[in-house]
Amino acid sequence: MLTTEATMDELLVAESVEAPSAGRNGVVSLVALVAILTIVVTAIAALFFPVVQGATAFFYFFLAAGGGLGG
Repeated sequence: MLTTEATMDELLVAESVEAPSAGRNGVVSLVALVAILTIVVTAIAALFFPVVQGATAFFYFFLAAGGGLGG
């Protein structure tokens, strides 16, 4: 029981110490999240770029076959 109580007290102390900087940590984690999302989206875009390029080429091919942009 003594070990559990000590751990609980340590956790409470740690929480009270971290509480004031929670706002700044929130902003930092938000920036980190945005950065990670950007990297992930960029990686996915890089993987699918040939597919998108192929689809775009296909679209323009049909556009040209249909007489261009209404010209």
